[in-house]
Amino acid sequence: MEEENKKPQKPKKNKSRHYPGMKKQPKIGKPKQPKKKYGPFSQLGKIKRGLTDYQKRTMAEFMKVREGETLEQWRKRTARRRVKEIDEIKELSLMNPLRVMQRNRERNAIALKNKYLIVQPVEREFDFMRYYGIVGNYFAIKYGLRKEDIEVGFYFYTNLPFTRDRFENVMMLVTGSKTKKLARWMNEGLLEELIKVEKQYNGPDKQVKTHLYRLTRSFVDKLTYLYRTLGKMNKISVHNPLYAMLSKEEKQIIKDMNDHIEDIQTGRVPQSSINSKD
Repeated sequence: MEEENKKPQKPKKNKSRHYPGMKKQPKIGKPKQPKKKYGPFSQLGKIKRGLTDYQKRTMAEFMKVREGETLEQWRKRTARRRVKEIDEIKELSLMNPLRVMQRNRERNAIALKNKYLIVQPVEREFDFMRYYGIVGNYFAIKYGLRKEDIEVGFYFYTNLPFTRDRFENVMMLVTGSKTKKLARWMNEGLLEELIKVEKQYNGPDKQVKTHLYRLTRSFVDKLTYLYRTLGKMNKISVHNPLYAMLSKEEKQIIKDMNDHIEDIQTGRVPQSSINSKD
């Protein structure tokens, strides 16, 4: 039964198309090239950029002088990993100039990288407060003001009438104190009280205090001048180019302010008052 179930096997075909006596056909395509053999890497090719912390620790341990090791033995053991001294470089230049040239390239690359400070710039959305400190300090020195007075003046720049309580509240928020602030502003000509004129039928007009205050006209003019100066020096824009150079106008404004401050501090020019027109 087993012999009957077995299928008759087909004779094996000769897979080769080349029979005895036939010529071999040439192979089509580019002939296979032998595998290229590379020589040992040069010293420059063995350098690995960016060592890990483990590699740095092992390198530090390797460069230490071992117990009982002489200076000559240490130089010989660390010759391939340390920077050569001047005498060793001169000696190697006679034996192998190419190796010295490669080491000089490495040394020059390291010196070039250490020459510059690598800084990661960060773009800012706004920069129009850049010169506020400079301009505010200049106006404070020129007119004998305090920088806190200028900041409070910015708050009341619309010049709408306000009460004493509101003034003291702003002073507390800006300066941290409200003691005798209103009296000082009144004496220095920064603030004035509104006077209401009431008409009388059978007599002269009557002036009545309203207990409402506003900035004086001269102080408002000085704040407007300060705003204009800041506007010249700062062009309010978004995403200004990094490391933007100062324009000639900005440089001249800063130079004039520095010269004027020096003249006031040395006494060559008197300090202006808040009521002056300049």
